[in-house]
Amino acid sequence: MGANALRQPVVHRPWDNPANKWYFYAPNLQGQGGTALFDYTASKGYLDFTTTGKLLGAGMGFWVNRP
Repeated sequence: MGANALRQPVVHRPWDNPANKWYFYAPNLQGQGGTALFDYTASKGYLDFTTTGKLLGAGMGFWVNRP
């Protein structure tokens, strides 16, 4: 396993079909602390994992951007 395989993904974006929206998570924004992740998510119209209590689960499609 190379060094790139061990790097954290930049973003996770699972799709919520009933809401017709993407969920969004970015470790770098969470690492900034405060409301940086929530503020970005809300400003782009994404759904937030924390406020909705959403977890990735079986059968859930998602997009991952890696550096």
